[in-house]
Amino acid sequence: MAKQKIGISCAGGGIKAFSQIGVMRYLHALDIHGAAFSGTSMGSIVAAFLAAGVPIDDIEAALLDIEKAVVEEKLFKFTNAQVFPLIKNDASGLISPEPFIEILKTQLAKYGIHDFKDLKHPLIVAAVDLNSGQTVLFTNLQDFEYPEHIVIKDASLLEA
Repeated sequence: MAKQKIGISCAGGGIKAFSQIGVMRYLHALDIHGAAFSGTSMGSIVAAFLAAGVPIDDIEAALLDIEKAVVEEKLFKFTNAQVFPLIKNDASGLISPEPFIEILKTQLAKYGIHDFKDLKHPLIVAAVDLNSGQTVLFTNLQDFEYPEHIVIKDASLLEA
């Protein structure tokens, strides 16, 4: 009998991404490996590493490096002042984007990951356009369609 293929979805939540490392270790111990991945927010970073075939220990080390850089460079900008633009539909997110993108670029480059095409497995990254409220799905699946959502198939991982 052929081994069943499963998809793994990684939720957001910043530091909660580390819980996904434990789950992946457990699944791997049972010889259960994902064939496709999805994620949102910090979970999309975990999902991208998984879709690239990066070992779990290396993903954990990368997450620790990312967390350390975010704290040391004070990139997390969640204050009451940043919540109000969300209400006015004028927001840029909770992390200062430019320095965070550079941190991610460095971590992903260690494994030869730059674009969706560098991934070994299918990946869908879910995001929300904070100005329009529309769901945006970034993917390396060329035949993927999802009505009433924006689907982007030719982005770099850093754009997602």
